[in-house]
Amino acid sequence: MRLQLSRNLCSNTRIFASACIVRQSPRYSRKKAVDIGLEDPGAKKNFFATLYLFAILLKIQSIMNCKIKNIRTGRKYGGLNREILLTLVLLLGAALLFGGFLFLRFAEQKFLDQHLALLLEVSRSTALDQVRDGNVRPVQFRLSRLQRDFGAEAWWLYDARLRLVQGYAIEDVPQVSTIRLRRLLLQREEALDVDWNPLPLFSGNRDGSTRVIVPLSVQPPARGLLVVQYSLAPLREQISRARRWVFLYAFGYGLVLAAAGFLLMRRNVIQPVKNLLAATEKVTMGQLDTVLATEGPLEIARLAGSFNQMTRALDQSRRQTEATIQSLKRANQELEQTRDELVRSEKLATVGHLAAGMAHEIGNPLGALMGYLALLRQELPAGESAEMADLAVREAERIDRLVRDLLDYAAPGHSDPAPFDPWGAVLETIELLRLQGTLKNMRLTYAENLVLPSVSMDRRKLEQVLINLLINARDACNGQGIIRLEGDVVADRVILRVVDNGCGMSSDVQGQLFEPFFTTKAPGKGRGLGLAVCQRVMAEAGGEIRVESVEGEGSCFSLLLPPAGDVDG
Repeated sequence: MRLQLSRNLCSNTRIFASACIVRQSPRYSRKKAVDIGLEDPGAKKNFFATLYLFAILLKIQSIMNCKIKNIRTGRKYGGLNREILLTLVLLLGAALLFGGFLFLRFAEQKFLDQHLALLLEVSRSTALDQVRDGNVRPVQFRLSRLQRDFGAEAWWLYDARLRLVQGYAIEDVPQVSTIRLRRLLLQREEALDVDWNPLPLFSGNRDGSTRVIVPLSVQPPARGLLVVQYSLAPLREQISRARRWVFLYAFGYGLVLAAAGFLLMRRNVIQPVKNLLAATEKVTMGQLDTVLATEGPLEIARLAGSFNQMTRALDQSRRQTEATIQSLKRANQELEQTRDELVRSEKLATVGHLAAGMAHEIGNPLGALMGYLALLRQELPAGESAEMADLAVREAERIDRLVRDLLDYAAPGHSDPAPFDPWGAVLETIELLRLQGTLKNMRLTYAENLVLPSVSMDRRKLEQVLINLLINARDACNGQGIIRLEGDVVADRVILRVVDNGCGMSSDVQGQLFEPFFTTKAPGKGRGLGLAVCQRVMAEAGGEIRVESVEGEGSCFSLLLPPAGDVDG
């Protein structure tokens, strides 16, 4: 024997299910028939109430989205805490409400199936007890038990001719039609009529009932029928209690989940976002040393790491920018100084050209003056006048030698290297500077008859280098000191040294000594081009210039030149 009931869990409409269960001899197969009808449109309000509740939740979510959009447009609303908490409550509420609704529907159907199976079995056993010796005899205590223990509202006991043997009804209960009873009696079938409305979600409903029709015998001949109508109020009360517990459990469970989820989101998302916002505000104020802790979930840790990399890059970029600005300032200052030095150099070059021109013009009258003095000296007798004439001739010759030396020094070089004695060039340079008074008050030490191998280069350029080094040595000694000139041959190199006991130089100054326009002299005392020109001249001759200096003790400049044979080779 099997009971088949119609189920419709998704619609809250009134269900009338008539399940006809056939009990025959074991040699016959069992068959079932199901009749389902839908009526009473007012019973659909449960379903639409549930849909209305979900619509309210969607409306709240839409309002939240509008608030988020307003935040993006600049309007002030709740922070991230409120948004996350409200989202968690809505999502968990909707999920638990829907889950509770489905659970109640399945539980209700489960309870209904079990209760109907129990009532059918009780009615069947009661019906079999009403037959004794082939006659229908009411067993009053069994029938009363149906009312007391199972909530029977009415029962009717019929014999084989469908004559009412005994009946009972609490209130006016419609009886079953005779035609249907006769069909069930002849076919010895069981019938179960259920009048049940699914339990509403938030409000009560009428109790419902079920009518059970069972034959008094399962073997022919037919003995009669027992019709019992039961109230389903106890079942509805049981389901109502279960519904209250389900809602209470869903509320408590949802509250715990919302609190736990909010705390978790606050620790892993909200607080790191606040820290990031605070760090960003510090960065906007220029505090580029702000560092975030790279902890928490992977994405948050990576975000903090990226922020730290960004701040380090910004800090490095700012430092580079500041360094570049300072470098540009120094470069501008150096350019201004260089411009001024170039202007002075142009002026000096102009003065040099004028001086060379004047020296050339002075040469002609000076030659005539020397000739006249020589004639005058020949005519004067020996004595004081002759001596004065001799002095005048020597001074005129000195002037002539100075003019010629100036013209030779200012004359453009042809860059035709020729072998010459380097120490002879040193002696001529010393004599030139002495005649000009450049080395006045300086004590020079050098060898008069030093013999060195010949070198091959432009003699005037070597003299230019020596003049520059001697003047620098004089300036380093503040016009009073010792200058020592040395010559030597080391490793096939002719070496000329200019040594002074002046102020010396630091290592930083030595590193920039040969850069153009670098000078340690006071403004107007030097242009910073002399040593740069000396280095270029020595490089063109195949040699080099070196410097050794100790701050406070003096300096030594060495000119290294290849012998004339090496240059020719």
